[in-house]
Amino acid sequence: MKLVFFIKKRRGDIIQTLSSNAYNKNNNNSKNNNSSSSSVVVVVVVVVVVVVVVVVVEVVEAVVVTVVVVVIVVVVVIVVVVEVVIVVVVVVVEVVIVVIVVVVVVVVAVVVVVVVVVVVVVVVVVVVVVVVVVLMLIIIVVYVVVVVVVVAASFLNHKTS
Repeated sequence: MKLVFFIKKRRGDIIQTLSSNAYNKNNNNSKNNNSSSSSVVVVVVVVVVVVVVVVVVEVVEAVVVTVVVVVIVVVVVIVVVVEVVIVVVVVVVEVVIVVIVVVVVVVVAVVVVVVVVVVVVVVVVVVVVVVVVVLMLIIIVVYVVVVVVVVAASFLNHKTS
């Protein structure tokens, strides 16, 4: 891997050095009347190999960057979806709790009103019964007094006559 980064970083220098070496060898070979075609082929092969390695490294780097970006986007989408689901669940739970509290308050209020009405009705009935009983007792006492007075008057009237 270090070789690839070195080649990538220094590719211009390497190509220039290889080209210079080939040119120098070609000049030396021409002066020596040796065949220069073999050294040119070697230089061309080396240059092609360096260019291919650099292109492969660039392509691999682009693919890795693309994969990393796709993974980051997928993770962000998953996090956003999870957050939205959590917010929706919390809102639904809060609404359900509020509805339950309102229902309980209404039921308690209705029960309290019914109890108050029943107590008022019972108190009114008891007061009416007590008043009726007291009035009946008063009527009975007045009737007894009247009867006693009439009987006594009749008895006294009978005795004096």
